[in-house]
Amino acid sequence: MAYHGDNAVTAWIKYNSTTATLNDDYGFSSISDQGTGNFILSFSTTMSNDNYAVAAGGGGGTGSLSDGSNIGSISTGSFRQEWGNGGSYYDFNRCYAIVCGGF
Repeated sequence: MAYHGDNAVTAWIKYNSTTATLNDDYGFSSISDQGTGNFILSFSTTMSNDNYAVAAGGGGGTGSLSDGSNIGSISTGSFRQEWGNGGSYYDFNRCYAIVCGGF
């Protein structure tokens, strides 16, 4: 049973940044590869504002504690997700994001 309403997950995505392949999603229309470890994730429906929250995680790097994700610019239609490994941009084979709010 899906829940739609206040405080529900607005959108979620799983993709492979090494191949820029979308594995599965809800509420996203596309991913755009902006270079190594740098992606624009676009929503299928424009948000009413840019005050939504994004939680992200991923893996498949070297296993270093410095592996991670940064959420860059946020707009009503998309957000930038950046991946790093050891201080450099890096493409991971497992990338995830969950978005709450904004509709």
